[in-house]
Amino acid sequence: MRGVRLGLAVVLATALCVSAGCRLPGGKSAPTRYWVLDPIEGEPSSLERGLIVGVGPVELPAYLSRNEVVSRSGPNQLLVSSLNLWGQPLDANFSDVLGRNLELLVPGVASVAFPWKGPNQPQVRVAVVVTRFEVADEKSARLEATWSVTRAGGRNLGVGSWVGEEPVQGQGQAAQIAAMSRALSALSREIAKPVAAAR
Repeated sequence: MRGVRLGLAVVLATALCVSAGCRLPGGKSAPTRYWVLDPIEGEPSSLERGLIVGVGPVELPAYLSRNEVVSRSGPNQLLVSSLNLWGQPLDANFSDVLGRNLELLVPGVASVAFPWKGPNQPQVRVAVVVTRFEVADEKSARLEATWSVTRAGGRNLGVGSWVGEEPVQGQGQAAQIAAMSRALSALSREIAKPVAAAR
């Protein structure tokens, strides 16, 4: 019985060590993985890019403003992974992918990320405030956000609130990040409508 307990203790200690990212016997440690969101697949239209769209600022809640990938395991519990990190700050990645999606969805659009500098100032500006963006229970990626599209002079072209979910298709972190990318693509399609009307 004592041997069984000792064996269980070793298994538990090893599992905790792996989850914490510490070294295993033999000097090996669990690898850190870096992730980025992906834009919609495709190539921008060959139409001349006559409309410059400024994307940003993109505001995230404090719990997402970190290097680690965050998920949910229940209504009030967050899981912060020490082994899965964003390859760039999430707000910058979100902004870059949104801009690329708009270029693919609206012919003639060239996107620039906030803060914009130089002579090519955007004629249309897209701002996003994200209130939730993570995978829950390894089942679906949920994105909640408010957005606005304005002319450079301040005229409102569109505002909206977005709540969307994308199922996780497969197992593991890669499938979860892919679901988050699809959720951002769905939001991009909604924002593309007033951007297209501004051409």
